[in-house]
Amino acid sequence: MLRIRSSENELDIEGTAEDFTRLCRAITSLLTPGAERSIEVKCDESFDPAPYANAHSSIRITVGSGPNHFDHSQQCLQVLGSLQSLKNFSDNFPAGDDDSGAIRYHYHYDHLSFPEYVSSDSPLLTLTLRSETVP
Repeated sequence: MLRIRSSENELDIEGTAEDFTRLCRAITSLLTPGAERSIEVKCDESFDPAPYANAHSSIRITVGSGPNHFDHSQQCLQVLGSLQSLKNFSDNFPAGDDDSGAIRYHYHYDHLSFPEYVSSDSPLLTLTLRSETVP
C-alpha cells in the first residue's frame, strides 16, 4: 500500500512497484474520453512518517487544467492537473526493474525538474520505490 508523508514544503510518495503500477492504472483510467474526472486511492497511514511531520490516508487525483498541483494541507493528498500533466506524472513512476537494496528508487518530481508539468507553488515531491520485503 502506498505511504504518503509530508512536511511544510516537502512530500514523499513511497510504495512497491505493484503500488505504483496500481496508481498508474488508476490515472490511466482518467485519460479515457468520458471517464470519471477524479479518483481516490486509499493509502497506509499506520506508520511513522519521520522525518516528515504527517502521514496521509489517501491520494485524490482530479483532471483539471495546466500543470500538476500537489496540495497536502489535508489528510488526503490532492493532485490536480491537465490530462497531459497527469500522464507525465504517471509516466515518471518507478518501474521496479532495479532489485538492489531496500530503497531501490528515489526520484524528484517537482517544478525544478519538470517546470512545464508541475506548478511552482507545489511542494518538492520525491517518489520512492520500496522493496517488497521492507515493512
